[in-house]
Amino acid sequence: MDAKAPLAVSVICSPDYPYVPFLNISLTEIPDFHVRIEAQSEASGLKGIDFGSFPVVSKWIKAGISNALAEYLLPQYISIDILAWLRGEDKMVRYFGLQELQDRDEVE
Repeated sequence: MDAKAPLAVSVICSPDYPYVPFLNISLTEIPDFHVRIEAQSEASGLKGIDFGSFPVVSKWIKAGISNALAEYLLPQYISIDILAWLRGEDKMVRYFGLQELQDRDEVE
């Protein structure tokens, strides 16, 4: 897949180490991209054929990827906990979708 994605990045600063405890990333628009799908097996006889060039397959895959990327459009974002990342913790990335943002605003 070949794409250029315009991102919105916000940094939350802190006076304590690691000075940037959170990094928030969001897409500003769904990027235009090209999908190339080729068989990897030499024995299949389909080596070198780009299945992404077939219109039905291309539209289906692009629609799926676009729908997935739409989950990360502004105001939704991914928040990366830098301190958790430095400690090697598993839960270092959180997703804030529309429901999470509404819940957070109700609490505040």
